[in-house]
Amino acid sequence: MPFMADKSTAFLMFGATGDLARRMLLPSLYGLDSDGLLAPDLNIVGTARSDLDADGFRTLARQALEEHLPDGVFEEEVAARFLARLDYVTLDINDEQSFARLAKAVGDKKPRLAIFLSTAPSLFEPVIAGLESVGLASSNVRLALEKPLGSDLASSKEINDAVAARFAESQIFRVDHYLGKEGVQNLLALRFGNALFEPLWNNRYVDHVQITGSEAIGIEGRGGYFDTDGTSKRRAFLASPMEFSRVTSGFAMRFHPLLQNWRKHLGVDYGAPTGTAVRSVGDGVVDFAGWQNGYGNVVQVKHAGDRSTLYAHLSRMDVRKGQRIQQGQRLGAVGTTGWSTGPHLHFEFQVAGQHRDPLLVAKASETVPLDAASRPRFAELVRTVKAKLDVAETLVGQRGQAE
Repeated sequence: MPFMADKSTAFLMFGATGDLARRMLLPSLYGLDSDGLLAPDLNIVGTARSDLDADGFRTLARQALEEHLPDGVFEEEVAARFLARLDYVTLDINDEQSFARLAKAVGDKKPRLAIFLSTAPSLFEPVIAGLESVGLASSNVRLALEKPLGSDLASSKEINDAVAARFAESQIFRVDHYLGKEGVQNLLALRFGNALFEPLWNNRYVDHVQITGSEAIGIEGRGGYFDTDGTSKRRAFLASPMEFSRVTSGFAMRFHPLLQNWRKHLGVDYGAPTGTAVRSVGDGVVDFAGWQNGYGNVVQVKHAGDRSTLYAHLSRMDVRKGQRIQQGQRLGAVGTTGWSTGPHLHFEFQVAGQHRDPLLVAKASETVPLDAASRPRFAELVRTVKAKLDVAETLVGQRGQAE
């Protein structure tokens, strides 16, 4: 298809006010603009549930660029040119007029339209149906789907079928950033590039594979997401203070390599290269950030429920005493400060002043509850959303039968 080699003249970005857009998409688009890789007449239309106008979206985008671009990359002249490209349309997927406003914002550039669909997988089908209803699902449109597609094989097939009903496979680009993680890629190389593992790591000998890749960023504005029964999907504490690491010394008696005697190890040691990011496992307030004898550079965080965590041997500290921090926020980096035989993080967890095994505490931590005062309003919102989704599903089914 010749069009695929052409630069798009309109880019429609769903989830434009979300964390992915602010942290990744907007800075990446700025970088392309800075390098002269965007068409001069490219119009970028952001859309989301947030009630903003174009100026409000440009303000949000500028803040995202200033916060997430690497040092020295932000240039006022480039930023002004890039922000001038931006437009915004508030979207309600159950409102046909919302999609009509999207089509109007795209204008006469539909033949060279690219769409980035970063939204909940359950909304893919009604969104695509809405795009089709206003002529934004033609054969000359490119579509990128971001997210793991569905929660299991059945839901993934359902989403792909819905997309395939409106777009040819050559128009679709699927982005799954979890499968792109270095750790996952290393597993593939380890299996197929190793004569010992390749004959054994297959469906004859492996029942299933589970991969856990905790994000290094905070919950940000996503902590408000709950299951429809009001149960939070977020736990009070992360399982690990680093995204990828290995435990080199557990919570038990051990022979101290420097003191040359047996003593109780009051925390867990994680081996990792110097400079590896260290994150807070929970929300809290920094109680101490500085040098502490054999621990070297230390950050200590107070959490709710008379709990605290300690992060030691840091090569750098990115927080200060009294600072309020979020779960997943970077505290510093792995190092060798203090009494250390090599680069690693020493991590402790205390409850009411008593040391606990960090590996057990995280697994048993409670979910962040929805307060009782908010539950009636939450239940009302759930009923409303469920009703809208039921209507959307019925309309999609009727349209399919009519065709």
